Parts: sequence; structure tokens; C-alpha cells
Amino acid sequence: MKHARLLLTLPLVALGALLLPGCQASKGDPTGLTSEAFPAPDIGMVWAAAHEALRHQGFTPDTTESSEAQGLVVSRHKLSLAPFSGQGHRDKATVRIKQDPARPAYWTAEVNVLRQPNLNMTEPSNPVAASWGDAVRVNELENVIRARIEMAFASQGVSDAFRRERGMLPRSTEPMHLGTGSAPGWKR
Repeated sequence: MKHARLLLTLPLVALGALLLPGCQASKGDPTGLTSEAFPAPDIGMVWAAAHEALRHQGFTPDTTESSEAQGLVVSRHKLSLAPFSGQGHRDKATVRIKQDPARPAYWTAEVNVLRQPNLNMTEPSNPVAASWGDAVRVNELENVIRARIEMAFASQGVSDAFRRERGMLPRSTEPMHLGTGSAPGWKR
């Protein structure tokens, strides 16, 4: 009886060992690109802005790993497989939201995006057979996500009362130029 159980569990262990390279945890630089402190009403609004910024870049926030109370938003892996070996990869993003200790209504967002290349030579476009390499940071994506979170709270339309409460500069009375027309100093 014991031998029969052993014979049944050996194939399962072998199958687990084969699938393990595709399921490796992301290793790499855990630090991220940190924003300047920006004003926001509460952590919930910053958390929602982080979700939206991740979605805009193609990431799906993982609700089981994320926590509004801890100020943590973690995404699922975003796959980008390719038909040739070494060209496919997967990305995972993490946003850590922290309150600025010097200013109570100001927040920072630390964004970390890790990319792992798919090293599988025989089936590079098969996600089950993928063999993920060492993770490296993707600074460009970190910067875009961080900027999107900040922009959610840097609107020209916030009220003067909101600005006063948070120590922001008064709203500019100058019209906002959206880049239409010729560039300053441009001559034909």
C-alpha cells in the first residue's frame, strides 16, 4: 500500500518540478521610483489613482496581494510573449503609497516594475513552458505610472479652498496653453 502511494506521488512531484521554473517568484531590485509629495484628500483616492494608472499601462491589479490599509497595490504578471527565444517577457508592478510625515495631506507613490525575460528556447510563445530569467527594473514604465498617479491630483480644476487647506499655491490666472499653434520663437 505504501509503495502504491509512493508511485502515485512521484509523477506529481516530477510534474511540479517541471512547472516550477515557470512559476518562480520575481527576484530583482525591490526599490522603485518615488514621486515627490503631492496633495490628496486621503489614501483611498491615491490607491484608486494607482489602480487606474496600472490599468492604463495594461496591468491588472491583484486584489489578493493589494491592501488599501497598507497602501500597497500589486499587479498580476503582464505577459508579452514572442515567437522567438529571448524576446518575450513578463512584467509585474508594485505601488507603495506613503503619507509624507512633514505634511499630513501629502502622499508619495513608490513605483517598482520588474521585467523577467522568457528564456525558453523550444516553445517561447507557450506561457506554461516559459522559463523566466532574472528580473530587472523597467524605469520607463515606473516613471509613466508614477506620473499618472501624480497627475490625478495636480489638476488645474481643484478649488481654492482645497489649495489653501493643503498649502498649495493659488490657482494661476494665466490661460493654460495646450500646445496648439507654433512653438515660441519659431520662425518660418
